[in-house]
Amino acid sequence: MKKFRNFMALTGLVLVFILASCVARTPPINTPNAIASLEKVNLGGVDQWILIRGTDIKNPVLLFLHGGPGSPEMPMEHYFGTELEKHFVVVHWDQRGAGKSLSAKIPRESMNIKQFISDARELTQLLKKRFSGEKIYLMGHSWGSLLGVWMVQKYPEDYYAYIGIGQ
Repeated sequence: MKKFRNFMALTGLVLVFILASCVARTPPINTPNAIASLEKVNLGGVDQWILIRGTDIKNPVLLFLHGGPGSPEMPMEHYFGTELEKHFVVVHWDQRGAGKSLSAKIPRESMNIKQFISDARELTQLLKKRFSGEKIYLMGHSWGSLLGVWMVQKYPEDYYAYIGIGQ
């Protein structure tokens, strides 16, 4: 019976996490130049979602690459991101097939390393253009740390620095 209760509790937690990923929203930040936005972007022909938060849009951009693949961290951003938001415009990206970017319309054959690198590069270019930056910062967690390594190896001209966590 105890194993069943544990299983049900874990199942409930997973469902809450999935629902939070699908219906995510972001509260405003109450400073004059702040940004707090949840947006759909098209990367590699697939609609994907980004969460952008920062106390000042003039701060440098930090793109966060989540773990997995398929382990979005956007729903947990408010627990870990508030200090970073004071110094950066933090962009959380739900990669294709994860979190709010999960869709049955995503071609299965597009779920490959080459495509994830291409999506990340396209998002990097979009962020550089939008926030008038020559370069951005890149942070990767778990799977995102590997994706980040590939990004800075292939496109070093796009990044000031790379931070890998939880490899």
